Amino acid sequence: MIAPFARDLASSGAFRCGLTCIVAAAWFTGCSQQEYTRLETTASDISAGRVTLTTDVVQPVTSAVRVALPDSVEQFSMLLPMMVAKAGTAECSIVVGDREDRALHVFGIDGHYRHTIFGGGRDTSRLPSISALAVSESGRIVVSNLGGRMVSYSLNGDPQGEFTLTSPDTTGFTASRVAVHGDTILEHWFAVSSGTRSDYWGGMPLVRVFDVDGESLGSIGRIEQYPGLKLTEAMNRGRIAVHRDTLWFARSSDAVLMAFPLDHVGDESPARVVRLPLFYEMLPPVERVPAGRPESPYAVVEDHIGAFAVDGAGRFYVAQSLYWPREEERLLRPIQVLSIYSAVGEHLGSFDFGYEVVDVSILGYRMAVVLREVGTRVQLMLVDHPLATGGASDGCE
Repeated sequence: MIAPFARDLASSGAFRCGLTCIVAAAWFTGCSQQEYTRLETTASDISAGRVTLTTDVVQPVTSAVRVALPDSVEQFSMLLPMMVAKAGTAECSIVVGDREDRALHVFGIDGHYRHTIFGGGRDTSRLPSISALAVSESGRIVVSNLGGRMVSYSLNGDPQGEFTLTSPDTTGFTASRVAVHGDTILEHWFAVSSGTRSDYWGGMPLVRVFDVDGESLGSIGRIEQYPGLKLTEAMNRGRIAVHRDTLWFARSSDAVLMAFPLDHVGDESPARVVRLPLFYEMLPPVERVPAGRPESPYAVVEDHIGAFAVDGAGRFYVAQSLYWPREEERLLRPIQVLSIYSAVGEHLGSFDFGYEVVDVSILGYRMAVVLREVGTRVQLMLVDHPLATGGASDGCE
């Protein structure tokens, strides 16, 4: 067990300022002061008709079990945090992606290490640049690498296939989020910013669908067009999760959840929409241009959703921003809590871990949560489910 998390550290000015240069260097051009001019804005109707939550509903998480991870895993990646839980049987596992050692580490839901799956030699690895993971109920691990390379393993480490996807845009950059449903792979193909123009993306697929051999089965949803050169990508980015025969897409920019039946691949419009309550009214999304650099616009969009999962009862688990600190028009790291909602969007509780929540999976009566610490460190925590009913319908014992 660990001591209560220190919320005062996570919310202090020292915490936010300590991350300023790291984030700015990754997202923009550095930590020097620059002047910006407004290029395009979009109307901010994000909060229209929403319930506004207060911090009074947030409960602290006072104890958890920390899983011992290799040093090569605990360094935070500015691309995608890599953790996913395998559920659906009594013997559930947690699979952690290791970009540094090009490997997958498998743990039990009690946090004990089981084994490691290596992708091969360092120069010939099948896991050269892991960007995301997904695990099916049957135990198939699907790994997305930068550049669209998809590889599959059994939970025991036996190779089960490999193929490469091409990017729908002109850059060839692919950093996907993936989900698995039976023998179907679902891919949200622009999970992180590629730095490219997206003003021509309107109408392109939101999620692509493939079989385990890489054959296209169609697409789900469509990208909505926004003004400017970079806003379309930022406003449409999100997380995906599968619940039974439904793909849920959680749009980060406005906390809207969209349901797409998987037996209707090709549908562009969701069959159901859930608009989650918000903790604050976001500022209008904007695209800015650095002074003297008209060729380098960037979008400033406050994300309302980070990590996202759905349990066997259809409840939603969302890393939700309390607010986004700003400094010189740059977004710093969000101050977040993990919120739980019913299948119809009713708020069931919000829980404070003291750090940014970057990934979550539900394993019966436990939750596996990846937290970003101060600086670039991450940690994997196992926490007893905060609701009395737990997530028992997920099948983990």
